Amino acid sequence: MNTPHLDDALLQRVLRDDTLHLPEVEAHLEQCAECRARLEHLSGADEFRAEFEASVESEEQTARAILQPTSDPGCIGTLGKYAVRQWIATGGTSTVWLAVAPGSDSIVALKVLQPLLAIQKDHRARFVREAQAAMRLKDPHILPLLEVEANHSPPFLVMPFVDGGTLQDKLQAGPLPAEEVVRIGRAVAQALVAAHGAGIIHRDIKPSNILLSSSGEVLLADFGIARAFDGATLLTQTGSFLGTPQYMSPEQAAGERELGARTDLFSLGAVLYQCCTGTAPFSGMSFQELARSVQESAPVPIKQVQPTTPLWLENLISHLLAKQPADRPASAADVLRAFEQQADLGRLDAGQMLGGAAKWRMMTARWLRRAVVLMTLAMIVLLWTERTGRTSFVNAALCGLSGNAYYITGKWQTFGLLDEAIQAAAPNDVIEVRANDPATGRGGIKLRPGKPLTLRAAAGFRPVLPLQAAGFPALGVLESNFIMEGFVFNHVYRGPRPGRLLHVKGASLKLVNCRFVRQPRNPETLANTLSALIAGTDSPRIELVRCQFYAPGSPVIALISEQPEGRTEVVLKDSHVWGGAVFCDVKPPAHLAVTATGCEFSSSHVLHFKQAFPAKQLTADFQSNLIQSVGAAVVAPWPLEKVRPLMEWKGAGNEWYLPDGFLLTQDTRQPDLTSWSHETVSDRLAMPFDAQAFPTQSLSEEGLPIRRPKK
Repeated sequence: MNTPHLDDALLQRVLRDDTLHLPEVEAHLEQCAECRARLEHLSGADEFRAEFEASVESEEQTARAILQPTSDPGCIGTLGKYAVRQWIATGGTSTVWLAVAPGSDSIVALKVLQPLLAIQKDHRARFVREAQAAMRLKDPHILPLLEVEANHSPPFLVMPFVDGGTLQDKLQAGPLPAEEVVRIGRAVAQALVAAHGAGIIHRDIKPSNILLSSSGEVLLADFGIARAFDGATLLTQTGSFLGTPQYMSPEQAAGERELGARTDLFSLGAVLYQCCTGTAPFSGMSFQELARSVQESAPVPIKQVQPTTPLWLENLISHLLAKQPADRPASAADVLRAFEQQADLGRLDAGQMLGGAAKWRMMTARWLRRAVVLMTLAMIVLLWTERTGRTSFVNAALCGLSGNAYYITGKWQTFGLLDEAIQAAAPNDVIEVRANDPATGRGGIKLRPGKPLTLRAAAGFRPVLPLQAAGFPALGVLESNFIMEGFVFNHVYRGPRPGRLLHVKGASLKLVNCRFVRQPRNPETLANTLSALIAGTDSPRIELVRCQFYAPGSPVIALISEQPEGRTEVVLKDSHVWGGAVFCDVKPPAHLAVTATGCEFSSSHVLHFKQAFPAKQLTADFQSNLIQSVGAAVVAPWPLEKVRPLMEWKGAGNEWYLPDGFLLTQDTRQPDLTSWSHETVSDRLAMPFDAQAFPTQSLSEEGLPIRRPKK
């Protein structure tokens, strides 16, 4: 008797509810291939697969932009003197091509530095310097660098092409036999003996950097490349760690800058563990969880996963995975000797594998030393906070005990999600955050009318708010006055049209010491999005103090008003704005006042009124700013005679770089404002445009420094 198939409604219910447990349904799916196929289709797997294949094709097309055309039908382009045959892969720092060496049929691999990194002089110079140092390494198990094309733009490395793939490819089929693990481990250890002897630490040992030739050779690749980007802060990965998370050492996961040779030994242990078991030793749903697991957790014993693993090999891998560098083998030479002699190093104790014991002992000793002081101050702090209503000190302790991030000053209670704290807060309350990666909850920042609030980062914290990939819906919809202090918005979007991040409706917004970074996932697709970071609808005041905005192609503030006498004041102070400062497309406020003091602007247009100018008056007051624009400072959609009576401009101590004059109207370009406002403008306007004035350094954790006008 044939069992009837499951209907689509039941399958969709299974997909919607992760907690649903239906044994009969699960048993049927195990037996019925047709129902499994329909379940996969309903889950969106077909669309995901198509999107993935399209993204890979787009990745290759983007990478081809650096190639020069060629008439050779067997090649897709040239790179320097090399004829390129095909694209292999694109990573975070480089693209790899298969090419033919000039004057021969030798096949080589070209590793090309990503253009975004190549234009940054410090990264480029270090990339070349470290690669040239790595060229001196000579060992049968180190992939040699044949040539460093330092003067090419972008620079690239030439190395032999290894035709057998990587260890990562081989591990797709599952764990390896013990004899194969030993052969690979011995080869990598020998390569590290040579590298460490030359004073070079790899820092990124992982299966994809271990190449396997068809003739059986084992070659360690990318020496010097990982070191070249040690500490680099990329625009797409601000504050990222060096190394691949599953294989990084505890000291790498902790962000330590000075790494010794034993960090490579830990990574080798993680690779060998995966070779034996088929899975990486550490896991986590996020980078933070994974980094914590690397520093604190012990991997599942190899014997439980692969009982046939020799005891000496399991003990060697355990020693390599010790949390403290001092508990690992002393050198790569000792590891190589253990492989050659199959020496049993014995078992480690739990503390050496778990980690954190020393941290607990240090914390206990620290609290013991401070116990007397804390007990003396406890009543003073409690009395003071009770009388003043500020409970920050108490809530700091409560947050540490509860693991929550949010609390309301004046109330002894903590919250795990921002929307919970907002719901519990009273009007004009201050919500503080004691976490760098807080959770907002599904609602994000939603403020209803009549509930003004302040959201502030606690001392010592720099919270990064989570964003939708495209910015839809907005992270914050604010219908009450809102103040935000000390937050970071890192928005990497996919596609040509990202959404706004904050939408202010009929309320005031003040940002203090905040940082916004927005750019496309693929930097080559950057275009004018005309989608602002901050959107104001009938907002009376938007104030930005000591803020940094990096949003090429996007306005920072977009304004619209539905009120006939709408008034808006925009205040920028001591801030860096890389992107259009103020944008009005349709229905701007009838009265608009823009004040900028001590700021630096890098934009296409500072004030851009695309289709409508303020109907009653535009008042602009610029003092001691540095302004760089590839177009006019002010763009208006009306003729000059209509704009002239509506515009009041004041300026002093500014420095302007404008190629097309100061004001662009429908019928003319005005080089400056002295023709009708000589009394109020003391700046020198419409200076020659200086392309070198645009910042060339990448954003650091502190952002770009604000440069003051020349005296």
